[in-house]
Amino acid sequence: MIDDFSKFVISKRKNATFSFWDSYLEMVDIVLLLTKATRESNWNLHLAAIREVLPWMFAYDRTNYARYFLVYWLEMSSLPSAHLEIYLELGRGNFTVQRQDNHGFSSLACDMAIEKTANRDSKSRGGMTGFTTNKFKQRAEITRDRAFMSGRGERSNIRKDLTESRLECDENAVQSIPSTISNLVNPFGDEPDEDATNLIHLSSGLIASPEVRSDLMTAYNTYLAQEYP
Repeated sequence: MIDDFSKFVISKRKNATFSFWDSYLEMVDIVLLLTKATRESNWNLHLAAIREVLPWMFAYDRTNYARYFLVYWLEMSSLPSAHLEIYLELGRGNFTVQRQDNHGFSSLACDMAIEKTANRDSKSRGGMTGFTTNKFKQRAEITRDRAFMSGRGERSNIRKDLTESRLECDENAVQSIPSTISNLVNPFGDEPDEDATNLIHLSSGLIASPEVRSDLMTAYNTYLAQEYP
């Protein structure tokens, strides 16, 4: 299947619209790698994904990301010689937060963990401010702690991604993709030869100017032609 898909991609390279959206899928793959690295606490995969995304940041003029991703990658890559102990800790997965032990593939980035705990608690009605002025909140916390101490308070955590309603929602979203694409300009379909060189907007059908098309189609290769890491 992979070989057939690769042949399909090669055969469609001359189609400008296809090539552009194929490059978009490549960027999505890198985002998925970053997500996987975080969920698995895989430091080497994290650095590899950062290195893969760097050319795209330069190619599309994402100045701040390009500048600081490069500095970040260089400093992290030098850790084995500069700070071996820190490198070993990161290699053990200690750059993410695991909030529970019942399920794998569920680590969070540290900043996201702060958002889901301290920051969330401080902003909610029953959070850091609310529980100090609400007696019912305090009573509920005491009751919950006593139940936990007596062995009645433990619950089996069910991953939200695996609940029946979430699985059904995700499946419906996947099934809607073909109909959505068919209602727009299909970048993966068979276009007439006269349209193959046109970069077409999927929803409006407008054709990009030659200048815009050239910038988008050559951005990545233009970056690679320069002497960047």
